[in-house]
Amino acid sequence: NNVHVIGNLEYYLDNKISIRGDFNYMLGSSGLTADSMGLKDNHSILLGAVYHFHTANHFDPYLILQPGFAYTSSYNASYSSFLQDNTKIIYYKPVISPLATIGLGFNYYFQRFAHLFLETRYVYGQHLSDAPKPISLQELRITFGLGFNLFVAKEKK
Repeated sequence: NNVHVIGNLEYYLDNKISIRGDFNYMLGSSGLTADSMGLKDNHSILLGAVYHFHTANHFDPYLILQPGFAYTSSYNASYSSFLQDNTKIIYYKPVISPLATIGLGFNYYFQRFAHLFLETRYVYGQHLSDAPKPISLQELRITFGLGFNLFVAKEKK
């Protein structure tokens, strides 16, 4: 389990299509994989298209497809005993790894300048380091929160 702080900017081309960029910063991870490999960093930038399904109310369901890349670094921890003093940790250099994502979500616009959102997305990628075993960057991300609306262009009539 990883915990991320996520921010995004989205520009609507029309009522059904928008372009969205996401930035994800990993705050922490729940630990090591079965082979004692762990991710120290897993931060990503994604940019792609969003298709919004038309509804007659304030509910805005959407489908999102985004390619991107991740800044990742890993480590290998080996334990010779249960004592912390005998832990050997090897850090591997950071690399840029390609990612692809697909997701479903919705916005609920309850005020002119704010909305609630919930999104589930699948992230696919491989940590491309010189570590002895590859680490998968596959995740199922569930994101929710409060969004703010900025109106930067006047609507055409």
